[in-house]
Amino acid sequence: MLFAIHVPRDTDTAVYKNTRENAGYLEEQGCSCTIVSPADFPWIQRLGARFTPLLYPLALAWWLFRRAKAYDVAIFHSYAGWMVLALSGIIGRFRNLRSVIQFHGLESLYYARLKEESDRQNRRLSWRYRLVSGNVMLALLGCTCRLAEMVWCLNTQELRFLVDHRWTAPGQVRLLANPAPESFFISREHRPRATRLLFVGQWLSMKGTRYLADAFVRLHRVHPELELMCAGTLAGVETVRNSFPPAIRERVKVFPRVTKSELLELHQECDLFVCPTLSEGFSLALIEAMASGLPIVATPIGASIDILQDRHSVVFCPPHDAQALASLVDELIDDRARRRELGCNAQRAAEKYRPQLVWRGYLVSLNQLTERESEAGDRTPVASARERR
Repeated sequence: MLFAIHVPRDTDTAVYKNTRENAGYLEEQGCSCTIVSPADFPWIQRLGARFTPLLYPLALAWWLFRRAKAYDVAIFHSYAGWMVLALSGIIGRFRNLRSVIQFHGLESLYYARLKEESDRQNRRLSWRYRLVSGNVMLALLGCTCRLAEMVWCLNTQELRFLVDHRWTAPGQVRLLANPAPESFFISREHRPRATRLLFVGQWLSMKGTRYLADAFVRLHRVHPELELMCAGTLAGVETVRNSFPPAIRERVKVFPRVTKSELLELHQECDLFVCPTLSEGFSLALIEAMASGLPIVATPIGASIDILQDRHSVVFCPPHDAQALASLVDELIDDRARRRELGCNAQRAAEKYRPQLVWRGYLVSLNQLTERESEAGDRTPVASARERR
């Protein structure tokens, strides 16, 4: 099994963390797995990140040309495999490699939402970014998906985009979830009054941080005792706090990097989870909050609308609306019964995403690649599922 991702090998990023867990599960099933990233080609990084979408797939194709026979399946992170798949029609060793395109968030949808947010702020994206992400990347992703044997995505909106744009056929696309860590399924005592809000994610504009900061300012006027815990920001403490007025910065606690145990401790200490994201695939932070039984206020973006039900297991907030976010959080601060109901229902919804269930579905999708070949006696399934100890 080959996993070719186009992001750093950083355990604090969701893509690498998810890939490492999937590979670990497959290794327990008897598979041999390799993860390749741009970090394996230092010369690419020296030329700058803007060239990665073009250079990394070229480097990967050359690297794989000498090793293709060692792998049965290659799982390419979105655009990573476009050169390999383009050459598969003329290079036999690539033709025999079963291929999957996996999206950890569909770049084309991200670009559309980023452009919308930039327009709202009267900022124009650079011509280079518009050319690469708005045009070249769109063409590359479409061609890559059409050449792949299977496409994996994270939510129904992505699936509809892929099918409606004819990047893949309905029978070749699969929805795959991110698992809810077992350790996050905890018992929770809901305090009479919510005093700590939790935000988990990188401190980026597309995570809705601008609206989160504005909403917290509004909430602080009414609830001066309220604290906002920001975890996994990857941005420094001062960078995050500078997004807030000086008078309330002490009420914002920042944890740029957290271990799994530290994050779980924050979940136990906090009363409400806020997720104002503007673009998302399948938020790992959201599924962790669900598992821990936190009441959630979130935007209906990405997988949230597939796995949660408004006013039952989540309170949905319109994106780009700080006033609505503050108002919806305010309604829950003194309503312990409502917070308990939302948290319990979210935790029940998370039961469907326990790791063994998600990974078993992952393996089923992989084995579907071999169904026709197995009937002809040419190929055998990737592996048979065994329980993870």
